[in-house]
Amino acid sequence: MFSINVMHLKRIELEGFKSYRQRTVLDNFNSNFNAITGLNGSGKSNILDAICFVLGITNLSHVRAASLQDLVSDYGKTGIERAAVSVVFDNSNRARSPYGYENFDEIVISRVIVSGQQKCFLNGSICPISKIIDLFRSIHMNVNNPHFLIMQGRITKVLNMKPLELLSMMEEATGTKMYESKRQVAEHLIHSKEKKFKENERLLVDAVMPKIKKLNKQKDEYNQLKLAKSKLGMYERLVAAYRYHETKENISKLNTLKESSMKSIDNEQKIMTCKKEKYTEIEVELKALKKKQGQSTALTKLQEELSNCNKDECSAQSVYESKVDALKKLEEYLQSLSDHIAKTEKNKADKNEIYTQRKQAVEEEEDEFQRLKDSAKQYQIMHDVLQNGMTVDTEGKAFTMASCLTAKKKLGKKKEMQVAAIPEQKQLMSDLDKLEEEVQNLESSIAALQFDQHQLNEVNKSYQQLSDDCHSLEVKLRQLESQFPSLEVRFSEQVPEFDRNKIKGRVAELIRIKNPRMAVALDVTAGGKLYSVVIDSSETVRMLNDAKCLKQRTTFLPLDAVESKILNRDVIRRAKSLVGDENCNLAVDLVECVNPEFQKAIDHVFGTTLVCTNSEMAKTVCFDKGVRARTVTLDGDVFSPLGTLTGGFQQLLLLLLSLHSPSSRL
Repeated sequence: MFSINVMHLKRIELEGFKSYRQRTVLDNFNSNFNAITGLNGSGKSNILDAICFVLGITNLSHVRAASLQDLVSDYGKTGIERAAVSVVFDNSNRARSPYGYENFDEIVISRVIVSGQQKCFLNGSICPISKIIDLFRSIHMNVNNPHFLIMQGRITKVLNMKPLELLSMMEEATGTKMYESKRQVAEHLIHSKEKKFKENERLLVDAVMPKIKKLNKQKDEYNQLKLAKSKLGMYERLVAAYRYHETKENISKLNTLKESSMKSIDNEQKIMTCKKEKYTEIEVELKALKKKQGQSTALTKLQEELSNCNKDECSAQSVYESKVDALKKLEEYLQSLSDHIAKTEKNKADKNEIYTQRKQAVEEEEDEFQRLKDSAKQYQIMHDVLQNGMTVDTEGKAFTMASCLTAKKKLGKKKEMQVAAIPEQKQLMSDLDKLEEEVQNLESSIAALQFDQHQLNEVNKSYQQLSDDCHSLEVKLRQLESQFPSLEVRFSEQVPEFDRNKIKGRVAELIRIKNPRMAVALDVTAGGKLYSVVIDSSETVRMLNDAKCLKQRTTFLPLDAVESKILNRDVIRRAKSLVGDENCNLAVDLVECVNPEFQKAIDHVFGTTLVCTNSEMAKTVCFDKGVRARTVTLDGDVFSPLGTLTGGFQQLLLLLLSLHSPSSRL
């Protein structure tokens, strides 16, 4: 029964299994061993049960047991709670070795029962029992086949089997049954994939296409906005040019008005100079008349000349005042223009301040001029008194003449003050020229700013639209974040003095996918490790476990203990040479870590898997002797060098992409 072409029994070790309480070793089996003989009760059947147990039997009734505890020798009576069986197979025939085990001279398979739980070991490494069953099925030994083990009294039943049952037994013996089972599994997988494909098509029609239409509409609106901004810039330049031309014409008119005002002021100054000379002559004549007080006729004539002189002075004074008023109006217009410039360009406040200081100086000069004008009025009052005094007696005449002389002296001083004020008046006009030059500079600055109220309204409208878009993106971001409650590390209670910054986040939060096309493959590559929490140290993990403050079961990746696992670069080059550089990539090269501090944990999750374009390429890379690494296709199919194929995937990374997109836009 156990004479096998591919490999044969070499040694059996039993400990605590059924009747073999102590460790028992059976070795030196012949390659043609096929029977066990001995007296009743010597343990022949238990050896056969041990072999079937190691081969991966699942129906314990075939080894005369109801549960795993029944296989332990006197379980619960003698203190023995552990049963172990190890079988060593000779694998020296390389041509007929199981696939993947050509380099092993011996294959050691162990199965251990401890406290009702079982563990399986293959060449010293723990493995699932399904891996051992697949190993033996690959060499046409399926212990779970109904006809693999023929118990006593059932030989007649085997001889009387129907043709289909005999065919099934022959298929099992020739090894085709395993492929039939895999075909059924593959058909089931294809059916599930078709179902998933239809669901994705429905998702594409119901969710993706409307979103694409919406994005296309937004793109058209954006293009219209760019065109509107281009037109706006052109109109702004036209408005600036028009305002510059208009301001330049206004300044030219003001310069013309200023020149005419200056000419009028010069003429008035000449007239005042002539009046002063005439006034001096009159004073000389008055001095002569003082000596001849009796000559009233001459005094009357002189008085008339003085009156005429005063009248001329008053008319000149009125003309001068009108010119000053015109100058004030000009200054007021300049002030209004300056205020308009200040409102238009706030950042030119320093120049406005200089203009204000100059204006204040002009006002002070005007106050001084007003004071001089008031003095002239006082002189006029004295002149009237002098005229009234001419009607009194002789003594009164003498007294009034003295007062007149005093008034004449005061008037002379006032005239001198007026003449002295002329340079100040010229200084004011010079300041006015400087102010006009500054006005031109400010107008040039306004033209450079290209200010337009219509443009400002359009910009405000665009700003409001962007604010609305920002608000909608924030709402969408909160909705997407609510779909991932499992990404948050939640505590059942607060840990005193615990720094939450020590928890860096789950693996899914710490990576960014470089190409969305790779999302499915990367999702399958990481699997449940996407929910693993990256933390700063093992000490923090121990503290959290001791505090028992976590709400859910959590796997931690401490940065001080996690190992960076990355395939050898020679293996990667070999894989790329098989299918092409663009068709094979190391999974860790397809993601970007948000912080280099966490790269070691990301290497641990993605560093040992290759991502290939399709199943054929993935299969070629996986089973190549120079590679023999786990591979994943873009559709989520996984190929293992042990001969297993799995499929199906979650959409965690795809959903996270939809979360990162509005977040980055926001």
